Amino acid sequence: MAPSYNRDTKASELVSHYAPLIRGKTIFITGVSPGSLGHGFVKQVAAAKPAIFILASRSIPKMQSVIDELHTAHPDIKVKPLALNLLSFAEVRKAAETVNSWADVPNIDVLVTNAGIMAVPYHQTEDGIESQFQTNHLSHFLLANLVMDKILASKSPRIVAVSSDVHRVGHIRWTDPSFNNGKDYQRWLAYGQSKTANSLMAVALAEKIVASVLDNKSNVGVAREVDSQLDLGNGRDVHGVTREAADIACAIVAVLGHAGLSLVERGHDGGRVIGAVGN
Repeated sequence: MAPSYNRDTKASELVSHYAPLIRGKTIFITGVSPGSLGHGFVKQVAAAKPAIFILASRSIPKMQSVIDELHTAHPDIKVKPLALNLLSFAEVRKAAETVNSWADVPNIDVLVTNAGIMAVPYHQTEDGIESQFQTNHLSHFLLANLVMDKILASKSPRIVAVSSDVHRVGHIRWTDPSFNNGKDYQRWLAYGQSKTANSLMAVALAEKIVASVLDNKSNVGVAREVDSQLDLGNGRDVHGVTREAADIACAIVAVLGHAGLSLVERGHDGGRVIGAVGN
């Protein structure tokens, strides 16, 4: 019996329901550190026994406790840590090259572009770009494209983009994404800009890749938005992670059962699936 989808839905209920579709998959998620959204996601999805987790973080030692937890609770799951510095395109390319070199990872079934920074003081990266825009969007865009061959090698590929309801306050400044080199910087508008970009990336991937490349092999239909939003709440069974992490873990788990792309939004009232592309 399918679980209800509301504020009382637990991540564990969704994992149990979708377990047959998660078992044996290779899942690549960015932004995995103790107590984070990524930690909440990994902690819950591991119960469905995916074959491989690729866990990406700027600091592997920082996420070592998450790796150790997985090894202890689920010794059959292969864990592949990946150093990923989203503040540097060169480092993103290096990380993608590492993933593409792994012979024991012939395909990636699920990519979750989860890592991000929020409302930080102005900082320009080594690539000359405002740090939130590069970390939250541009580097994920680059990463997804660089590992796309392995994603498309999956029989039922899925990309999950994690956005935020703060996208409502920050459109993309097409001619000045770095806020006049910081002179006109407003941290929440910059964060909103990056989250709007996450949404647009999901739509663009749906139009450019799903419709043209995956349609014949996955019977994928393109949907710009779902008729009703999933408002998945407190994930009460999640221990050792924040409530927000539990919320978003619920929302992300809810979209893993189908091939295609999804957009997950995090907001003050929990995680929501606001767009899905799949069969």
